[in-house]
Amino acid sequence: MTVSNILLALSLFIIGIALRTQMRVKARGSPCTFLWGVLFLILLVISPLLLNLTVGYATGIRGDPIRDETVYVIYSVTIFITAITYYVVGTLTTFRRRPRRKPAGKERSDRDRHQVEHFIYLATGLATVLGLSIFVLGTGLSLSELVSASRFEWFKYDTVRSLLLNVGFYLLGLTTVFTFYDFKLRMPNKALSFLVYGAIVAMVLLSGGRKWLFFIVSGAVAGFFQRKKGSLPISRRMILALVLVGFFAIAWQRGRAMSWDRVDSIDALAYSFSEGIPDLLEHGDMTYFYRASLEAIRLNRDQGVIFPFGILRRIIFLPFPDTWTMGLKIEGMPFLFGYELGTATYSRRANQPPGLIGMFVLSFGWQATILALGLLTIVPIRILDNYVVHRNSVIRNTVWSTYIILIVLLMRGTTDGVYYLVFNILFTLVLLASYEVFGFVRTPKPNPTALNRSTQGLLRNNSHSKKPTVPYRGEDPSHS
Repeated sequence: MTVSNILLALSLFIIGIALRTQMRVKARGSPCTFLWGVLFLILLVISPLLLNLTVGYATGIRGDPIRDETVYVIYSVTIFITAITYYVVGTLTTFRRRPRRKPAGKERSDRDRHQVEHFIYLATGLATVLGLSIFVLGTGLSLSELVSASRFEWFKYDTVRSLLLNVGFYLLGLTTVFTFYDFKLRMPNKALSFLVYGAIVAMVLLSGGRKWLFFIVSGAVAGFFQRKKGSLPISRRMILALVLVGFFAIAWQRGRAMSWDRVDSIDALAYSFSEGIPDLLEHGDMTYFYRASLEAIRLNRDQGVIFPFGILRRIIFLPFPDTWTMGLKIEGMPFLFGYELGTATYSRRANQPPGLIGMFVLSFGWQATILALGLLTIVPIRILDNYVVHRNSVIRNTVWSTYIILIVLLMRGTTDGVYYLVFNILFTLVLLASYEVFGFVRTPKPNPTALNRSTQGLLRNNSHSKKPTVPYRGEDPSHS
């Protein structure tokens, strides 16, 4: 365990230096890399180190302690190599902006862009509220039954409609896009904001899924970044808001595990709540990412469990029926991981993710994961930085608003975030197409002879002087 802790401490130091370097410029030029580093540091470095130092051996997903120190060393070496990759790729590499000039007549005026953004804002807000209603219909239960039901209990009954459930989930996923514009445009419709955020809170209460709070966080951080002209200044308000969200998530998890029969006063509530805090470190969600990855490494190393290229196969072949893929399509990694552990049931079928490192280990093997994890995650994220910083379009806004929830779900060990991202992009494209078709945005016709403003100014100035006019860019001076 000593070797593992030393490697984790070195990883903490390396990533900390990289984040400090990025914070000096308020994450300008590298917002995606910065956010990835913050979450990676908290969930996959600090939490495991605290668990090792305070508890010792981690408790596996099956409930037994993991005592094989080789498993811990494999995890720590993977983290250490990834930390070095993060520092080199995320800090020492830069991108040069290559301005892309649109053809004449294709530029969208500020007024048109403002109208499009408001249209997307309203449409995604209404779609989110509709998603909650569709989810309730899909469960087949009444509101009173949902409130008293345990998590995923609706799968017990024949009244459940999986198609409606999925439609409701994806519509609720549009919260990221709505929140982005809500923060960027400074809450232009407070009534709609109240409805959308109320729908998310209701979804958390009805489904027990705290991840929906992070959909709001994802869009809010992206919208705040846009409003601050491409920087992420760390303010007291931002820290306080994130701490409150984290506290609510922890309190919600502890509240579900508490025995409320013993609570008959405020003092009893406080005692019962504090009594279970140490248990949250050992069995809670903060260390789940770590414990699940250790369990996956143990499965792969000791039992040879592997689903070759499972991540890629799941993402690529998900839209196709099983009969079309000739066995290449696989079940989701959370179900496969739970099945191998013997913990997958009707209520935990899709909620046993193996963690980020565990997902890579079960797809590529632990040897390949040590070298490949950093390259296959940080390099694409660094490229995404270039897209987010140097582009300004509604599709870019959709991608950027969904980014945080995407990486949170990836670190948990599921590719669900990719599907939410794809759906959000497709939904945005449909909105853009409908907006254009119905004529709300009238793009001016191309005018190849149009002059830019600087050239027009030169011509006006030269018309009052005896000096010859400056020929238009691209014109032959002999014909002027």
